[in-house]
Amino acid sequence: MSSEDQVYVVENRDGSLFSTRAKVIPDAEGIAALSNALRITILRELWKRPMCPRDLAKSLGVDERKIYYHMKVLEDAGLVKIVDVKERKGTLAKYYAPVASAFVIKIGALSEDKQIKMPMRALDEATKKLFNEYLSHQQPCAIIVVGSPDVHGPFRSQAKDGHYAAELAFFLGSLLGDSCKISIKLDTEIRTEDLTRNLILIGGPRVNTLVHRINEKIPLRFDLSRDGCIISTISGKVYYEDECGVVMKIRNPFDPDGRTSMMVLAGKRHWGTRAAILAITKRYREVVKGNFYNPSICARVVRGIDEDSDGIIDEVEFLE
Repeated sequence: MSSEDQVYVVENRDGSLFSTRAKVIPDAEGIAALSNALRITILRELWKRPMCPRDLAKSLGVDERKIYYHMKVLEDAGLVKIVDVKERKGTLAKYYAPVASAFVIKIGALSEDKQIKMPMRALDEATKKLFNEYLSHQQPCAIIVVGSPDVHGPFRSQAKDGHYAAELAFFLGSLLGDSCKISIKLDTEIRTEDLTRNLILIGGPRVNTLVHRINEKIPLRFDLSRDGCIISTISGKVYYEDECGVVMKIRNPFDPDGRTSMMVLAGKRHWGTRAAILAITKRYREVVKGNFYNPSICARVVRGIDEDSDGIIDEVEFLE
């Protein structure tokens, strides 16, 4: 990952830390592109869902020619990118999305005295058991693995889950404080010696190649022949919604000695992965109760909810 990929914006909301990956604006062209109110509005609208200029013009009630002009400025500055192309009425419509959910201007290097000091949380015994392997003082105690944002794997996919790794790392840091050292790697960076470590896998089998490799060995699996729906081997139920995800902790199937563990936080789509991240960081006391149908198995199916209708999953419910 490049240094730019590892820049994050952190927000403190009532004592809870939220993070998202940010793009550094390196030059005056980028700064100028962000200096227009309509272009800021365009970026916010595109963050809710990718759109073509024509749909964007209708949504904002702005002349289509003006939208095309401002989109060209944003694209030239590297702030938006084409994420899809669809045929509409005999023409090809390009759908755009922001390259990041936040943009920052760095005017100096970061120094160690600016590091975030993580407030530690009080944990009950059940919660300590859930996170035990990840709260070791060994350096590092676990590896968080996210799918590569580049085209890769058997599905030629591009993951959009990288910022969840930082959010999860901040959360684990709040459990142990500054002593918690978590390594974050892309699935394409994982080597054989990494596989037997304590692992936390983020993203479904289409975007995370490690999840694809273990998919048939986990109690909550993804049926890739049926659009990635979630199949529970515990309850026998099938979950089809894009907002559904899984949270589970199992023995690491890559470790023949069975000494290390694996946590899987994955969704059918990125909305489901978002739900899984919310479940483990905000509702972990519910996670430790185990599956509804077999509480001895730490494997939960969750569904994300957009409570305030802003296009972002902000709450989660447990389905089993």
